[in-house]
Amino acid sequence: MAYPDSNPLRDIVIRDALTITDETGTHAEYCVQVALTGREWEVRRRYRQFLALDERLRAKYARIMERIVFPPKQVFSVAQSVIRSRCHELQRYLLNTASVSVPVQIGAQTSLVRMREVDDFLEVAQHLHCPVEPANPRFSRPAGP
Repeated sequence: MAYPDSNPLRDIVIRDALTITDETGTHAEYCVQVALTGREWEVRRRYRQFLALDERLRAKYARIMERIVFPPKQVFSVAQSVIRSRCHELQRYLLNTASVSVPVQIGAQTSLVRMREVDDFLEVAQHLHCPVEPANPRFSRPAGP
């Protein structure tokens, strides 16, 4: 059986960003379109959610993440010019992180799969109707890269 996270995830596009004003202030939500195994969906994420993902990935996969650039926080982050530029930078970041494979022990075999954190961020399991954690207790990820 091929696990969903062993399939290539190369079709990620940040097609737009919405400027949202609510009780916390004004922020941008990035509309991320994802396509995998014939299915397509969209998730909306704020910059701080991208930043939290990056921090988790750098803590867990420090050596791998050394070569992946994350766009820095900027002043006037809801200015349209900043949002447009950040759309391209965040898309490049997601494509780079989604293309990274990490070793995972599946029973007696080691397989290379995408980082689970990226799949969680993009809601892959929910949209492919897969369990978030496989039922097989022998499936486990190594502690580091």
